[in-house]
Amino acid sequence: MIIAAADATSAAVNWPVILLSALGGALLTALFALLGAWLSSRREHAAWVREKRYDAFAAAVELLMQMKFVRLAAARGGSVPSDAAQTPSSAGRLAHENTNDRVAAVMAPLGVLGPDSIQAAIEDVTRAIVSGSPTEIQRAEALFVDKARSALGIKD
Repeated sequence: MIIAAADATSAAVNWPVILLSALGGALLTALFALLGAWLSSRREHAAWVREKRYDAFAAAVELLMQMKFVRLAAARGGSVPSDAAQTPSSAGRLAHENTNDRVAAVMAPLGVLGPDSIQAAIEDVTRAIVSGSPTEIQRAEALFVDKARSALGIKD
């Protein structure tokens, strides 16, 4: 009796349902694996952009600080390379060309990586440095730092 009952249940196995269930499970596993890979890729790309932006922002801050110190030295009557660039000497022209190359090298990644508000903030800092107003320089620097922190996702 027990053997006869076992034969009756084994005959009732529905193979198409079992195969479809296994294929459905494999399909769901593959879909979730693709979803996980896509999410991981987006996360890694966002981290890469954040790292490259940080590098570009740090280079911009370094350049702006150099410009500010040169401007302060010039305002105090010190000798600075930008003053030398006004002279017809080859050393002065070389210093001026190197400065322009450095500005271009720093600004190029910012144009690509964005956001546009960062470039505008850097231009504001540059204008403030040229104007020589300490309060204007501080205001523009604070605005630039706030925009950079926001772009990098840094919270105070």
